[in-house]
Amino acid sequence: MKGEERRQKIIDGTMRVIAEKGLDTFSVIQVARKTHINEALIYRDFETKDNLLMSCYYSYQNKVANLYREISAKNSMKPLKENLYEVWYAAFCFMVDEDYRTIFAHAFRESSYREALMNEEKQGKPDYLYEAREKWLGEKFNQDINMSFIWTYVIDLSMEFAVRIIRGEFTYDEENIMQIWNLMFGGISSLILKDSSN
Repeated sequence: MKGEERRQKIIDGTMRVIAEKGLDTFSVIQVARKTHINEALIYRDFETKDNLLMSCYYSYQNKVANLYREISAKNSMKPLKENLYEVWYAAFCFMVDEDYRTIFAHAFRESSYREALMNEEKQGKPDYLYEAREKWLGEKFNQDINMSFIWTYVIDLSMEFAVRIIRGEFTYDEENIMQIWNLMFGGISSLILKDSSN
């Protein structure tokens, strides 16, 4: 197995292990058992458990960011609310469809690793999701609003609902998705949209 293929298998296996067993009891040996890859090779590729977890999170984050870029490029000429909905809808469905990866990302964002992630971003490490959001929303929102608050609200609330759907607490249907969207849009539109009538 080639280096990059092995790295991806390790990342995927790590996300599966954490989705199944949780982050608190996570160990690299669990990934070695899940992927049938020698523990020493995992450490050779990622050096530390923390590096492995950060790599997993950035892998997930990059997929979401690429989706934002792709959908927003197609919708740039649509009315603002329709544009926002279609981009959000694609991202939300992605979160649900990526089930164990989203459960991993949710656990990571709720853990002490989130602080380490924020410190890396302050030091100039790439935040693909933030970059995509800036490109997409920069012209559309009131610049007096702290966009980090808005971004946290949108991502955290969307992910929370996605995880509940994955776990079977809510039904994954169009009616529930529309209710989640209405809650989401209602929470931000009057505060940040330059023209919320669109």
